[in-house]
Amino acid sequence: MVNVAAFLVKVNWSGMGVSADVWAGLAIILSIVLAGIFQLLTKNAVLALPISWAFFGIWRALVQQGGFLSLEILSILALLLTLFIAIRGFIKNGNRVLPEVIDDKNKF
Repeated sequence: MVNVAAFLVKVNWSGMGVSADVWAGLAIILSIVLAGIFQLLTKNAVLALPISWAFFGIWRALVQQGGFLSLEILSILALLLTLFIAIRGFIKNGNRVLPEVIDDKNKF
């Protein structure tokens, strides 16, 4: 996500008439969706935690700049949702980071 955003800034992309705030909100929402999908596919309970930390950093930067209340709220909601994704994955994995693998070859 960050690489795509950096590329678009580099090429002076106009945003197709949509404000930067709206694009930022859409990027946050897409990040939440991707975190959930990748957690479901990999069953790695900690995968969403760095994304939660990134949302915390985004929130802090927005608070320091001021004037972006809707994005501040969205970044806190994203932080909470990605934490929920991580906790849910941990619980679904039987309180493990990764699910227990049962080796059928060594069963008697």
